[in-house]
Amino acid sequence: MALFHFVNCVALCFLPHAVYYHATDMAEYDVLGSVMHGFACQLGTAFAKMVVLAFLLPGADAIHQDWAKDSAQMLVALMDVIGIWFALVSKFAHRNTSNAHKFQSVGVGWAFADSLLKRAAPLYLGAISPEFTYDHIQSAIRSNIVLIQSLSFAAVGTLLWNKKSKPQSLVPLLKLSLAVHALVPMAMSLAEQHLHIEGFIALGTELAISAACALTSWKLYSTCTSKRD
Repeated sequence: MALFHFVNCVALCFLPHAVYYHATDMAEYDVLGSVMHGFACQLGTAFAKMVVLAFLLPGADAIHQDWAKDSAQMLVALMDVIGIWFALVSKFAHRNTSNAHKFQSVGVGWAFADSLLKRAAPLYLGAISPEFTYDHIQSAIRSNIVLIQSLSFAAVGTLLWNKKSKPQSLVPLLKLSLAVHALVPMAMSLAEQHLHIEGFIALGTELAISAACALTSWKLYSTCTSKRD
């Protein structure tokens, strides 16, 4: 990969997180500690998922191996709910932080950690490769989609686990939305494997689903905050 292409991919992958942080009023309220807390929680959750998945994967039964592996991956994906819960409810990390700043800071930190874990090494390996591929651009674009997913995921979690910010009639919908947010990334990964959805088609599909989830989260957040006020 040419140096210019590598720099562009790195900027597209990681710069939007910093732009979002400084473009909103998060920087004014000094919520960097909350961002780092979300970052650490995502790293811990990813490590726990790898350990649990290693125990859940089947042995040498070739007939049911794919089905069992996919089921295990979907179950392990729900561990993100535990991770985002821990990231949001920590009073030590979010002292004097409003709900709006809390879910945004956790979402940014969560997304940045995800991009660092999944995309830093491939970009580095691509940098030393002489071939130009669109895979690196797609990976960098997907990092921005993950940022959208993480922000909406954290927003729903904030509503669900804050007793004063929601009407009880919306609790089932919030729980369903939280589960959908946790399962969408893994579901898209499995769809790419089994349905052979590749390239920008897969990217566009994931973007459309993430945008729909984000709009749903925004509507729920607006409804809950307006009723609270």
